[in-house]
Amino acid sequence: MAAPTHEPAPFRLAFRAEGEFVNCYYAAADTMSGATLLGSMRRSLFESTPGVFHKWQALLQEILAAACVDVLGDAPQFETKPAPEHERSGRA
Repeated sequence: MAAPTHEPAPFRLAFRAEGEFVNCYYAAADTMSGATLLGSMRRSLFESTPGVFHKWQALLQEILAAACVDVLGDAPQFETKPAPEHERSGRA
């Protein structure tokens, strides 16, 4: 009998503007409950330097992909899309 295969649970990198900072979380695909903070940067740096946010976002994706290869043997496929409506700023 073949060993059962285990598919990793879907996850996402969630970037959130929170106060003076933009925070990056490792979160489940469908909730922010239990999310882990991976990185944080002052929002003013992104606002004053064009292109820096996208470079920071790409760096965090690259780091997480390398960790996934190390642990799971494969890199995730990243897809950029807006946060779910219920998670957007100003909503409960």
